[in-house]
Amino acid sequence: MGLGSGCCGVPRRLTVKDCFTQGKERMRAPMLPIQGRPARGASGLTVQFSLRAHQDRLEAVSFRASSCVTLVAYCELLSEWATGNSREEALELQAAELIAALPEVPLHKHDRAHLAIAALGAALDQAKGDEVL
Repeated sequence: MGLGSGCCGVPRRLTVKDCFTQGKERMRAPMLPIQGRPARGASGLTVQFSLRAHQDRLEAVSFRASSCVTLVAYCELLSEWATGNSREEALELQAAELIAALPEVPLHKHDRAHLAIAALGAALDQAKGDEVL
């Protein structure tokens, strides 16, 4: 799943800066109807995802996150990757995929990928509980 493609099917190179810039824009939009509980990391960072579903697919995915460049970048990637997929497909996304997609993130910040995955899972659990997906 995951990685978008660039020209001629060659995967485009994603950067933390690009994902952070797009993520800041996404965070300006209003939260969507299905809202997961916020996930909190040991470092005090928080993130919360929200979703809109249609016909068993994630039509839109958004988030609010602490102002950590790495966390916002990982959440943006996750939002892009999950949009258009079913709940089950979105649940298959792994922190390792996020980490691999942004290799310039230092090892000591990889925990942000796990926090983003946990927060998306909370929103997907809420969607299941609401019987939306």
